[in-house]
Amino acid sequence: MLAKLIGNIENAKISFSQAVFGFIGIICIRFFLEDLSSPMLSAPAVPDLLTMVHYGLFYIGAGLSTALVLRIFIPDIKKISKVVLSLLPVMWFPPLIDLIASHGAGSPMAYIFTGGTALWGSFLTLGGTPLFGGVTLGIKIEMAVILIGLASYVFIKTKSIARSIFIILVGYCMVFIWLAFPSIMALFGALAGNRLAAAPAYFLVGQFAASHMLMRLISPGEALSPLATTGALFNGGMAYVFYLLDLALFIGWAIAYRPHFLKEYLRNCRPERITSFLLLIGVGICVAIKTSYGQPFNNWVDVFALIVLMVAYFCAWIFAVGVNDIVDVDIDRVSNQGRPLVTSTITEEEVRSANFFFLLWSFVGAFIVGYWALFAMMLFTAAYYVYSAPPLRLKRVPLLATFLISLASLSAAAAGFYFASPIQLAAALPGSLIIFCLVFFTLVTNIKDIKDINGDRAAGIATIPTIFKGHTGKAIVGAMLAVAFLSVPVIVSSVSLFIPSLIAAALGYYFTVAEPFSERRIFILYFAYAITAGFILWS
Repeated sequence: MLAKLIGNIENAKISFSQAVFGFIGIICIRFFLEDLSSPMLSAPAVPDLLTMVHYGLFYIGAGLSTALVLRIFIPDIKKISKVVLSLLPVMWFPPLIDLIASHGAGSPMAYIFTGGTALWGSFLTLGGTPLFGGVTLGIKIEMAVILIGLASYVFIKTKSIARSIFIILVGYCMVFIWLAFPSIMALFGALAGNRLAAAPAYFLVGQFAASHMLMRLISPGEALSPLATTGALFNGGMAYVFYLLDLALFIGWAIAYRPHFLKEYLRNCRPERITSFLLLIGVGICVAIKTSYGQPFNNWVDVFALIVLMVAYFCAWIFAVGVNDIVDVDIDRVSNQGRPLVTSTITEEEVRSANFFFLLWSFVGAFIVGYWALFAMMLFTAAYYVYSAPPLRLKRVPLLATFLISLASLSAAAAGFYFASPIQLAAALPGSLIIFCLVFFTLVTNIKDIKDINGDRAAGIATIPTIFKGHTGKAIVGAMLAVAFLSVPVIVSSVSLFIPSLIAAALGYYFTVAEPFSERRIFILYFAYAITAGFILWS
């Protein structure tokens, strides 16, 4: 009977978006129940949004690691994931059991916060017997149910008692690692000689407080109480770590699902363009350091935050690429015949599922970095969506199309600026940075239309190369590129940039009108110019 039930779960048709919404529903119920059974005065209530994101990332990581461990014995990761998702309602047990066992009073739940030999003792005693909550009776019963479920699943699929016992041992270690994750992080502090690492909670909050996290997390004018500040620091810092760890687990899941899928997706990411956006984040940081005396990196926490921001922008870009590829598939059959949807190496359904993930992951990453990062991400995604997708599909309107891309570029520069700037106000963003992004990229980005001229003409999309046919269209685009480079020293008021800009303008025009046209040469010129300009302006 159990084997039949598992077979039905494995063969159920579940889309990625349905799985995501199902997961969100399961953890939302857990949040509500835990808020009732685990009242804590020392931190924000569970319904606090940052807390929910932290806990949500925790559960995502736990679920993905469980699926990957099961993959050792069971070949189909997709079927495994359906079973793991179906097992997740077990997480409702702990708060309900604690409420019943305590006659409605509840028991505070927490990570295992202990160090040294005490951590080993907690491992041998299912979390020990903490005086003030932690691994409660409900959590211990949940652990037992999960391990029994994993062992039963492996036995049904493999008919091996030895493998079932092995999965219990590995599963217990995995669950303990997740429950004791802050204490394991503190071990690295102990190895570095930090005495506070013996008290993991104090050590981590101290590390998070020493960073610039709060400067970015709290919107201008907002104030938090000391207790809420402690909670925000801990939730934000743990969210950084889990966000990146979960991404690594997602990559492992994708490799186990279909390695070719991941390879094709990465091949299609347009690396020159995403590199440009990441470079603009760096430009924003440098401008903040020069104009606002920003000090972006106090410790490793700020480094993690920057990596999260860059990953979020990478995901937002991949979402924009996916939307564009779905809408432009007919154009790509003419101009970009190696694109995955054209070659059918990836299906449209897979792209839509991946888009759902990348959009969600980009906004989660931006949210935990801070208020301005989230706002900038909204601008980036909106600009590219109205650029590519119906009903507006503004890529059909010359100059307005590239203006939208300049807004997306400005969003990346602004995200970098507010990452580093101690002044988190709109007025702090330098006007020269705004004008540079809007003027330079509105003019430069027309270069993208040259390689798509045949497909755009077939689809009836008006671009400068399709309106002005032949050499004339390319000459106009080249002239705009040259003007863009020549405008930089004027915008930033730097005479020292005039000669490099003049050289870049001449080369840019030549590369644009030369046959055969190579977009890669334009990008090499752009990056070389950016490095040269950065060196001149910084020195």
